[in-house]
Amino acid sequence: QRDRVRRLQVGMPQDRLGKEESKPPERRPDRRHVDLIVAAVGFTFSTLARNQLQAMQMAFFFFLPSILLSGFMFPFRGMPHWAQLIGEIFPLTHFLRVVRGVMLKGSEWSEIAPEVWPLLVFMVVAMMVLHYVFSGMGAMNISH
Repeated sequence: QRDRVRRLQVGMPQDRLGKEESKPPERRPDRRHVDLIVAAVGFTFSTLARNQLQAMQMAFFFFLPSILLSGFMFPFRGMPHWAQLIGEIFPLTHFLRVVRGVMLKGSEWSEIAPEVWPLLVFMVVAMMVLHYVFSGMGAMNISH
């Protein structure tokens, strides 16, 4: 009875609960990669912005289309083809596919790998922008 209440509180299907814990640790996807991507985006915005208002505006203009075109609010396959192409640019699109695969289907690394590499590419690009700005080459162009 207690286990059933826990399942209902979490909102997970009964056959899915405990499935991830039974996998060996090397087979479970790691959340640290997602944390690095979010940190890279945040650092990039705060580095390029001259003040807090600009940083908030950058975040707003990045995350609003990301939420609308990622499949979070509307079904991704129900969008027009041009909107799907734009949605593929945003990391949230791939992150949602990974989360849905892991949480709902119990996917392993081999099944979510096609969605993880775009996230890593996005993280590397954001880190390269940060490196360029902090290395001194971009610091000359950005005056605070």
